[in-house]
Amino acid sequence: MFEAPDAGTAPFEGTQALTINTSGVVAGLYYDSSDVGHGFVRATSGTITEFSAPGAGTAKGEGTFGGLINDAGTIAGNYTGLRISRSGS
Repeated sequence: MFEAPDAGTAPFEGTQALTINTSGVVAGLYYDSSDVGHGFVRATSGTITEFSAPGAGTAKGEGTFGGLINDAGTIAGNYTGLRISRSGS
């Protein structure tokens, strides 16, 4: 079990590991203490890199949501902001 460094600790906050590739690299999302979503990738060494898509919202319920990782390490997901949702990688 692990938490992204900036993950919130209140109900409905925290880290959600969503996918793992064949190398053991994990990707997912976390909600910070402001209930904003961010993506993360966790290397096999345990190092966690957090990220937010350019243009992702910063209000409660908005943000970046990493959802899939392939064997090359490419992460795909989506982001929301200003009532707009986009998908990409």
